[in-house]
Amino acid sequence: MTWEILMGLLTLLTALAGLAKTITNNTRALTEIRCTVSALNDTVLQQRRDLGAIREQLQNLILRVHDLEREMGEGGRHD
Repeated sequence: MTWEILMGLLTLLTALAGLAKTITNNTRALTEIRCTVSALNDTVLQQRRDLGAIREQLQNLILRVHDLEREMGEGGRHD
C-alpha cells in the first residue's frame, strides 16, 4: 500500500465519521422536536378541556343571573 492509498482511506474514513456525526445530531434534534410537539399537543388538549369546563360554568352562571333577574322582575310587579 502506498501512502496515497493510505491518505485516501484516511480521508474517506474522516468523511464517513463526519457524515455519521451529522446524521446522529439530526436524529437527536428530530427526536427532541417530536417530543416537544407531543408535549405541546398535550398542553393544547388540556387547555381545550379546561376552556370547555370554564364555558360550561360561565353558561350556568349566566342562566342563574337570568333566572334571578326574572324572579326580581316578577316580584317587583304590583298589578
